[in-house]
Amino acid sequence: MKWIPHDASSWGLFISILALILAFPLSLLANLLTPRIRNWWAERSINSLTHRIADLEKELAGLQEPVISDGEDRILRAVTWIGAILTQFVGFFMLFALDLIHSGLPENYLRVGSTLVLVSTFAVQASIVFPSAEFLRKRSQKHRERLKNGIEGLKARLVAKKA
Repeated sequence: MKWIPHDASSWGLFISILALILAFPLSLLANLLTPRIRNWWAERSINSLTHRIADLEKELAGLQEPVISDGEDRILRAVTWIGAILTQFVGFFMLFALDLIHSGLPENYLRVGSTLVLVSTFAVQASIVFPSAEFLRKRSQKHRERLKNGIEGLKARLVAKKA
C-alpha cells in the first residue's frame, strides 16, 4: 500500500490536515450538543435540576427585552457581511500580490505564504461574523421558544423525579 505514509513527517502532515478539516464540523457538533448534555447532566439530582431550571429562566428573562430593534438588527447583519466581503477582497489581494512577487522565491515559500494568507483571512472573517451571529441568534424568537420548551421539559422531569 503506497498511499500509507511511512515516516513521521508525512503522518504529521496528514494528521494536521485532518484536524483542520474536522475542526469546524466538530465545533458545530459540540455547540449543538452542549445544551442537551447540560440538561442531561442536570437530571442526576433534584438539586442540580432545580439549579439548571433557575439558570435557564434567568437567561430567558435576560432575553425578553429586545436589546436592538429590527432596523438595528438588519444594519448589524449588513455591516457584518460587508466586513466579511471586504476581508475576502483583502485576502485575494494579498494572494495576488504574493503571486506577483514570488518569482524570486522558492516554491515552498509560496505555498507557506498562501496558506498563511488563507488561514489569516478565515480567522479575521470568523472574528467578524461569529460574534454578531451569536448575538443575533440569542435574541431570535426561535431561540426563546427553544429555551421555553427546554425549561418546560426540565420542569416536567423535576415533577416526575419528586413523585
